[in-house]
Amino acid sequence: MMSFRTLQIRRRTVIIAVAASLLLAIYLLAAVFYFPHFYLALEQRYPVPEVSSVKISNPSIPLGQSFEVTVVGTNTGVTSDMQTLSISFPNMTDSGSIRITDENFTQRPLVINKGQEIGSHYQGTQFPIYSQYPLVEAYNRPWDGGTSHAITLDVTPDVPGKFAIFVKSVVLPNSDTVHFPRTGVIDQQGEYAIPYFVNVTKH
Repeated sequence: MMSFRTLQIRRRTVIIAVAASLLLAIYLLAAVFYFPHFYLALEQRYPVPEVSSVKISNPSIPLGQSFEVTVVGTNTGVTSDMQTLSISFPNMTDSGSIRITDENFTQRPLVINKGQEIGSHYQGTQFPIYSQYPLVEAYNRPWDGGTSHAITLDVTPDVPGKFAIFVKSVVLPNSDTVHFPRTGVIDQQGEYAIPYFVNVTKH
């Protein structure tokens, strides 16, 4: 016949086994239902740059006349340390034909001429290069999540033909993974951009 002490030990063993089984079941349920949603939520806690609007005043102009381009950048994620909105002009040789007519950025936009030092490959000034053509870089530091900012340029092309405009937005740091667009043409900085075009006709 079992002693009272033996019964206590067996009862304790059963209780421990049941408790361990319950804890294991709770962990498995959490692994299936809770942890995936938790980690997905963590993954979304990044800035999300977008070019939310590009408006060109006239898709076709005669040589010598100007057009306006208004670009709106948005951060649909959390606040970023810094976010840029870049507009570049591969067909232009001089930035003197670009005027900023309106903008609402927290920092003063930069008009960068051909031959000036700029960052590249989503690493900012860690990989400096010299610009091959003019660009305008507007930025906020910081750029609040859920906000949009716009810039309007008056541009006078200096040659006839298909006049290109490259647009993109990049978050710093993390710009190698957090940028817009994710695909497209490759610009002078080795980064993706969205191309737009204006037809410039001869007189």
